[in-house]
Amino acid sequence: MASGNAGKGYSLWLIPAKPLYSTLKEKILELGSNYNAPEFEPHMTLVGNIRMGVETAIANTKALAAGMARVPGSFSGLGNSEDYFKCVYIEIKKTDYLMRYNREARKVFGTVRQGTYEPHISLIYGWIPATKRKEISEGLHIDAALKFPFDALSLYSTEGQVGEWSEAARFVLKPST
Repeated sequence: MASGNAGKGYSLWLIPAKPLYSTLKEKILELGSNYNAPEFEPHMTLVGNIRMGVETAIANTKALAAGMARVPGSFSGLGNSEDYFKCVYIEIKKTDYLMRYNREARKVFGTVRQGTYEPHISLIYGWIPATKRKEISEGLHIDAALKFPFDALSLYSTEGQVGEWSEAARFVLKPST
């Protein structure tokens, strides 16, 4: 049975390009080690809680990726919350591209948005007290003006605990024109 720190179904992730991917991975590993938090791949969730068979989910992801170009992204700040999966995170600027791809993905996968889509890249998952989350956020040295591309679309099985998650498929996005 899933609890507040367990995922459900599949999630569709945008993966940041290197070298940012490597920098974020190092930070996720460092924070995970310091706070006994799980390791996970750097990503921005485009849509989650996808409920369908793996073959259909992969086919839908492939079709969606075929119509997508590398997605420009930029940081807009740091945040933290009581949400296990959004403990400390980098806020990603909402762009027309991201909002359109979120709408298209929800349509393709038949998911219903719960609340407002808030693009972000989590740096740590966990139940960490507010004062410690704030301390972690303030200790991060991240260029708030950084611009970068997301260059891959990944379908992840996010069923169960974070350590049980696995990539089902990854598609490289075509260069922007």
